[in-house]
Amino acid sequence: YASLVQDAATHLLTVINNILDISKLHSGSFILDPSDVQIADSLDDCLMHFSRQITETGLNLVCNIANDLPILPGDEQKLRQTFTNLIGNAVKFTPSGGTIKIDAIHEPGGDIVVSIADTGVGMSEEESRVALAPFGQVDASRSRWREGSGLGLPIAKALVDLHGGSIVIKSAKGQGTEVIVRLPTTQEDPEAI
Repeated sequence: YASLVQDAATHLLTVINNILDISKLHSGSFILDPSDVQIADSLDDCLMHFSRQITETGLNLVCNIANDLPILPGDEQKLRQTFTNLIGNAVKFTPSGGTIKIDAIHEPGGDIVVSIADTGVGMSEEESRVALAPFGQVDASRSRWREGSGLGLPIAKALVDLHGGSIVIKSAKGQGTEVIVRLPTTQEDPEAI
């Protein structure tokens, strides 16, 4: 029972923190804490967080993270939160036996591109738009098969936007989803972060 209470309390704290984050992001009062970020380390930390869940649900994980990713100027904690939300969605919406593929490369133009793809339930174009809206849930029925507050993708998008990057969602119903995060390796204005 203590373990169930702990899990419920942790989930509730996460929901409350997400609500506070989305409120700050929408009010324009969200402030990033600048530092040098090694994206490969952030991705490794996120994957460690989900390793037990990935193993227990029988998911296949394929990682192709380049060794030569440059240091990125940004807020390490918020970028880690971004990738935790995106990888968490991939884990949550991919049935047992499915595959999650994570790629991270440094493009010749200078951007770091991280792709998180899954073979999960996927979304239509309209459902993708709903998922990017705060509290938007593709399946809002009481009998839906996965729980969530509908804040993960909107927060991830807002945090990437604050870093001068972009998020693109490619998804097809029943075929899975790919989320592509593009982050610039330089900031034009050092005060921007």
